[in-house]
Amino acid sequence: MKFKSLKIKLTILISLVLIGTVALLTFITFKNVDNRILQPIQNFELSQPAAPSTPTEDLSDVAPVVTSPAEEIQGLNKNFQLSYVYWMIGIALLGILICYYLIQKNLKSLLTLKNSVQDVNEHRLSSRIDLPNKEDEVGQLAHEYNLMLERLEQSFAYQKSFAENAAHELKTPLTTMKLNLQILDLEEKPTLDDYKEHHDISKNSINQLIDIVDQLLLVSNNELLQNIEEISLDLLIMDLVTLNETDAIEKNIELTHQGTPVKIIGNKVLLTQALNNIINNGIKYTPANGAINISYSKTKENIMIKVTDNGIGIDQKDIPFLFEPFYRVDESRTRSLGGSGLGLSLTKKIIDMHHGKIKVTSTLNEGSVFQIILPLTSR
Repeated sequence: MKFKSLKIKLTILISLVLIGTVALLTFITFKNVDNRILQPIQNFELSQPAAPSTPTEDLSDVAPVVTSPAEEIQGLNKNFQLSYVYWMIGIALLGILICYYLIQKNLKSLLTLKNSVQDVNEHRLSSRIDLPNKEDEVGQLAHEYNLMLERLEQSFAYQKSFAENAAHELKTPLTTMKLNLQILDLEEKPTLDDYKEHHDISKNSINQLIDIVDQLLLVSNNELLQNIEEISLDLLIMDLVTLNETDAIEKNIELTHQGTPVKIIGNKVLLTQALNNIINNGIKYTPANGAINISYSKTKENIMIKVTDNGIGIDQKDIPFLFEPFYRVDESRTRSLGGSGLGLSLTKKIIDMHHGKIKVTSTLNEGSVFQIILPLTSR
């Protein structure tokens, strides 16, 4: 109903403008005709000498009354004015009909847009608006609306997938703890060693739950970059090597680093987390007696960090999805090695928040190279 009333209002408004324009043109035209035609004739008649007076006689029966040229032209002018008014009224009516048609045509597109907007909800984001004219303002508005729906649809799909994966990851350690408790219940006389075994398994499951929750909180936090400071990258990497040295020694993996001292601006806790995720993954997927090297160098504008290993490598088909939450290259193998499935996803988010880039090159059974490029602030 709102669109119909708008259509009527626009039609009335344009009609009033047309009628007012016609009336103004008519007034100006008639005034010009009177001034340009009648006035010279009247002036001419006034300039003629008066006829001599004669006795008054009744000549009505002898000859018809003769009208002056001014009176004849004035009569013709009235006929012209009447015809002109009719033509102007016709043109105004035609203009009103054309305006009504154009308004109805354009408001039909708006009505289609309104119905499409009403038809959209969280379960029906796939609908799109298809207007015949995509070049006018309404068509451009519909195009932007379709782009917004596409972004919303992708966002909802990502949110749904993330929630499902998070629930699945949280369920796994909970199921492990439940099974261990059930096994203890089934044993008639569990020994101290039985309790210790199931205690250790449950403890590992709890630690895995805590790790998943911590990673989820970091992924969902959009205010991570509040604490910005100057960071000595070489010292940060030395601390990471020390932190992961025990795990590397257990597998007899050589963990080395090299580079020149450099300072960058960023969040130290987050950058430590991002680099540690990559180093930790390298240790997990590098066989015994392997090697991992962390190198860093700087240019005029950037700093480049490379983590190179000679591990099992990554298939090329998996690389595009490597930084998606909960994505696993090999489900059975990665679960046996532990991890939340969020490490690399969180790493990419942290690098993106520091306006950096991360990319991977890898060859199966030969190893992988994780390369990080961050903006550099030299001091």
